[in-house]
Amino acid sequence: MTHAVDETPFFPPNRYTPTRGDTTVILGSYLGVHLAVWCNYHLGLMRGPAATPPYPIIWPTYEQFLQVGSVEVGQHFFIQSLANARVISGPG
Repeated sequence: MTHAVDETPFFPPNRYTPTRGDTTVILGSYLGVHLAVWCNYHLGLMRGPAATPPYPIIWPTYEQFLQVGSVEVGQHFFIQSLANARVISGPG
């Protein structure tokens, strides 16, 4: 838990900046979640499943793999169109 505090950037204490506020919120959230999980584990509140799942595991079908592939192809076309627009529009 202390590694997050060790990596905290040190800001001048006499000046407030939005970056300082953001860092405070991020570290506070992280340390709060970390402390809650640690307490749940050490107090025995986290338990594994009591039994194996009563349902069969449904593996992805060929059509679902094709759907994921089409999304990836679409993302590549989108990224390529952004790159083309930058080249066409020129510097600046």
